Amino acid sequence: MGKTSENGTSALGWAVAAIGVVTLPNLCAMILPGADAFAAMVAMQVAALMLIPCAFGAPLRIVLLAGIPFVWLGPVAILCRITTGQPPSEWFFLLLFETTRAEATVFLPQILSGCALLLACSAVFAWIVWRRLDRRTRLDRLGRMTIVFWALLAPAAAVAQLGLREGGLTAAYRLENSYPLDTALSLVRAAGLRWELSHRARSMARIAVRRLEPPLPQREIYLLVIGEAARYDRFQINGYERPTTPRLAGIDGLLSFRDVISPAPATLLAVPMLLTAATAPEAREALRLPSLPAAFRAAGFHVHWLSTQARHGRWDTTVSSFAQDADDARFLGSQLGNEGSAGQTALDTELIPVVRDILARNEQKILLILHTMGSHALYSDRYTPEFDRFPADPTVCAEARRRVLVEGAFTKEQQTALDNSYDNSILFTDSVLADLIGVLEDQHAVSGFYYVSDHGENGGDASYLPFGHGNLSSEVLHIPLLVWLSPEYRAARTRQSAALAEHVAVPISSTTTFHTLFDLAGLGGARSDPAHSIASPEFRPSVRMVTNLHGDLKDYDRDIKASGEAGDNHLVTR
Repeated sequence: MGKTSENGTSALGWAVAAIGVVTLPNLCAMILPGADAFAAMVAMQVAALMLIPCAFGAPLRIVLLAGIPFVWLGPVAILCRITTGQPPSEWFFLLLFETTRAEATVFLPQILSGCALLLACSAVFAWIVWRRLDRRTRLDRLGRMTIVFWALLAPAAAVAQLGLREGGLTAAYRLENSYPLDTALSLVRAAGLRWELSHRARSMARIAVRRLEPPLPQREIYLLVIGEAARYDRFQINGYERPTTPRLAGIDGLLSFRDVISPAPATLLAVPMLLTAATAPEAREALRLPSLPAAFRAAGFHVHWLSTQARHGRWDTTVSSFAQDADDARFLGSQLGNEGSAGQTALDTELIPVVRDILARNEQKILLILHTMGSHALYSDRYTPEFDRFPADPTVCAEARRRVLVEGAFTKEQQTALDNSYDNSILFTDSVLADLIGVLEDQHAVSGFYYVSDHGENGGDASYLPFGHGNLSSEVLHIPLLVWLSPEYRAARTRQSAALAEHVAVPISSTTTFHTLFDLAGLGGARSDPAHSIASPEFRPSVRMVTNLHGDLKDYDRDIKASGEAGDNHLVTR
C-alpha cells in the first residue's frame, strides 16, 4: 500500500481489525455479565496502546507481529473468563502446569473449543498482516492522531469523573486488569511462584524449633492424613443418613469436629495452608514459610511423606514440593511421564503396608504425612469393587464426567451414579482411616492421628459446578476433621487431650492444622502459635477468611455461610 491519506485510512482499518484479534478477550469481556460503560473505552485504549509505536512512525506489520504471542494466549484467557468469570491468575497457570492429561479430559469440550478458536484467530490475523498490509505501510497523520486519541480517552474520562488521583488509579487498575497485561503479569507471577517452589530447600534449612515441653521417654508417632474432596456432610458420623463411615463410628475416642472450613477451594492453595502458618490473606506466602515436615525434622523427628497422588518432577507442584522437606518421600501414584488415566493412580489402601513397614523400623520420633486420592474425581476409580455398596456403573460415571460442569448437564441416571460412587469413595476412605488408626493402636506408643480434607465437593444439585469444586460454596468449604489420640498419648499429655475435646464444636479453619500438630508434639517456634491451636487451652477463634484462585477474600461466616449462596464460580479440578 502507498502512503496517501486514503491508503493510510484503509491501513488503519486493517490494523484495528488485526489488533482486535490480538485483544479479543477484551471484546468478549464487554458482553459478559458485570461489564460497565467503560469496558468499551478500555478495550479501545488497550488496542491503541498496542499500536502506539505506529503513532511514531513504526511500520504496521512489524508492530502487529509483536502481538503474535497474545493471539495464541487469547483463547486461553477467553475460556478462563467464560468458565470462571475472571481472567487467568497466576494460580490458574500453576493449575494448568499441574493438571495431568487425565484430569484435563474433564474439560475436553473447552479444550477443543479453545483449539478451534486458536486456529481461527491465527488464520484471520495472518491473512490481515500478510495479505492486507504491506511491510512498509505506515499510518498517516490522521491515523496517528486517532491512535493517540483512543489511548488517552479512557484515562481522561476516569480523571474527569473521579479526579486526578482517584481517576488515575482507576485507569491504571482497569488497564492492569485488561488483556493482555493481566495475562502477561499472571504468567510472570506464575513463573516467580515456580522459581520459589524450586528453591524452597534453602530457606527450610534455617528453621528454628524449640521444645515447649520436656521430651517424652516413650516413642512418639504423629500421623497426618490429607484427604481429597471429602465433604463433611457425607460422613455418617456427622449425621449423614447413609452408612458411609461404619468403622470410624465404632472407634472409641475418635473426635469429629463439627464446624471446620477449608481456606480455599483448591488443593494447590489449601494444602500449603495446612502445612504452614499461612492463612487465606497470605496464601501466596505459604511457599516461603516453614513447613510441618521441615520443622519436625529440625526438632529431631524422622519425617516420611507418602502420597497416592502424582509428583511432577523437578518443577514440583505446590503440594509435592513440600515433600522435599521430609527425610523420605514416596509417590505411589503416577510418576512423571506416566500420567495414565485418573484410574491408574494408586489406591489409598496401598499406603497401609508402607506405613507398617516404616513403623517396623522402631524410630523413636516419627511424623508421617499421607496425601491421599480420597474422593478425587473420577470417584468410581477411588475404590475396589467390594466397596460398591451404592450401585454406580463406572461407564455411566465416566460418561457423566465428560459433560460440561454446569447445572442440569447430567441425566438422572448419571447424577445417581455419581452420587453413589462419591459415597462409595467415602466408604473406602472410612476403611483406610480405620486401618491406619488400627496400625497406630498396635504400636502402643504416644500417638496422634489427624485427618483433614483439603476441600469438599459440590453436590449434583449445585447451581455452580455440580460434582466439582473451585467455587466458594459451603459444600466445597465445609470439610471433615477427625482426631484420634492413643491411650498412651492421653495419659502423657492431658492438657492437649482435654483442649481438643473442648473445641469439637468451635468454628475453626483447617489453617489451625500447622499449629495444632506443633502443640500435639509439644513444640514451638517456626511461627507456630498456641492461640491458633485447637490442642491448646489458649486457642482463640478468629475470623475465618477464605480465598479463591484470584486472591479474592471473603469472610466465610458472614459472606458464605450466613447467605446460604453458592458463592463465586472459579473453577479448578485439583
